[in-house]
Amino acid sequence: MIEKINIEECHPVIRDFFTQLEGNNSVIIYKDEKPCYFFGEVDDFSDEVRSLSNNPELITFLDQCRQRGKTEGTISLSEVRRRLAIESQ
Repeated sequence: MIEKINIEECHPVIRDFFTQLEGNNSVIIYKDEKPCYFFGEVDDFSDEVRSLSNNPELITFLDQCRQRGKTEGTISLSEVRRRLAIESQ
């Protein structure tokens, strides 16, 4: 779940941190050499991604696709392109 916070209501240290981030495309913060936090600008696409990532029906569908791929196998991208080329003729 994503929580919305008004930056004006944040502690001054947090406001200063985000002010320093302005102008950077994105920042990843590491802990023990592993990425743990990501900060980046939000645009309309980001809102759409957030909306989809919180859609339980989509998450269920993607899980089913992953399981089907494990049991039934997958095809390569070149095979997908080949099949699409045949169908479009």
